[in-house]
Amino acid sequence: MHEEINHFRFNDEDSPLSLEISGVSYCDGTYKIVRRKSSISVIEYVEEGSGTIIMNGQKYTAEKGDVYILPAGVRHEYYSSTANPWIKKFFNIKGTLFLELLRVYGLDNVVVIKNCDVKKQFDELYTMSRAENETQYGFYDTLALKLHELLISIKNFAFTLGGDDELLKVKAYIDKNLERIISNDELSGLIFRSNDYLIKAFKHRFGKTPYEYQIDRKMIAAKRLLQYTGISVLDISLRLGYSDQHYFSNLFKQKCGMSPLNYRKTKK
Repeated sequence: MHEEINHFRFNDEDSPLSLEISGVSYCDGTYKIVRRKSSISVIEYVEEGSGTIIMNGQKYTAEKGDVYILPAGVRHEYYSSTANPWIKKFFNIKGTLFLELLRVYGLDNVVVIKNCDVKKQFDELYTMSRAENETQYGFYDTLALKLHELLISIKNFAFTLGGDDELLKVKAYIDKNLERIISNDELSGLIFRSNDYLIKAFKHRFGKTPYEYQIDRKMIAAKRLLQYTGISVLDISLRLGYSDQHYFSNLFKQKCGMSPLNYRKTKK
């Protein structure tokens, strides 16, 4: 196998975003990457072939037309098929900005996006990474904008009818409807599956049930409202679908370790 590698030597360790390397991998059966606790985030586009990714104990397949995203801070393990080896473009990225963008766009728990039609954006970003001089003024500003545009395209594809991943659709539906309590019946009906299938498949994919994920997202939203607004606890409760403020406050304390009012006081 061989790789085309573009190195970036002038990385600032304190920068919110920097590019370590970009490249193209022409894989064979020997290609295998293992990072026990990765210091970099990886985003890759598969142009040909097939391979396997293992993250957080889950195994995924990435094939031609797929994108996969591996965030920093976790174990990365991935390897190419011998019979149908990968050809793929990749970016190894450092900094907290990329991780924050993944979180904001709901991609922080997404590993493989199937049939993700972002080849044009990937090629443009790769061409820029080869042609630009990283010492040039504004290089990383441009890089950040291009990465942002790429993630928006991936998010729009993954979380709309253009994508073929039904569990991502469920996840996106929960994210867009935090103002109410969504039942498993409604979610399973969304993808024409049974409740049992939904619960087991969602937990296998994302490490928690749809109900647990829904509560987690509501608590994140509640924390932001408590920290950055003066909205009353009652109004926050109502905004998140809880008509009973007492129930909401108890749930918040159970999940976050303190009452909503105490949380607000600690963040002032």
